[in-house]
Amino acid sequence: MAAENNMCCEDVQFLLQNLRMVDDKIIYALNLATPSQSFHSKVKPAEQCEKLFLQISANYKERGDLLNKCLQSTTARLTQLTAGDPAADPQLKRKIKHERSKVREFRNEIGIEEILRERGRNVFSDKCRQHYRGYEGW
Repeated sequence: MAAENNMCCEDVQFLLQNLRMVDDKIIYALNLATPSQSFHSKVKPAEQCEKLFLQISANYKERGDLLNKCLQSTTARLTQLTAGDPAADPQLKRKIKHERSKVREFRNEIGIEEILRERGRNVFSDKCRQHYRGYEGW
């Protein structure tokens, strides 16, 4: 997935959709990682929880880095555009409006990301706290 991080920020919705699949399937993955007592001999919950934790935290970092990079680059472009005179150039005015919209979109996505992380942390902690403690302070 690190190679996907080089995609331009125009493709961020597609990339986030793919990266958020882990969150969409977290409950299923946790149920597999922490089976009922009758299946404990077949699965090692501590190892499975650690593996899932590493996958989730790497995914969160990649998504956060992507959103922050895109927000910074879009904000920088907006700053450059607003240095001009939008009243004299209608094309510039449209570009500024478009960049402002993208900045809002990235800020909204960062807010959504926080909600998804909080939900993921809570679910992970509920399911894995008996088996794995490496997530504390996450």
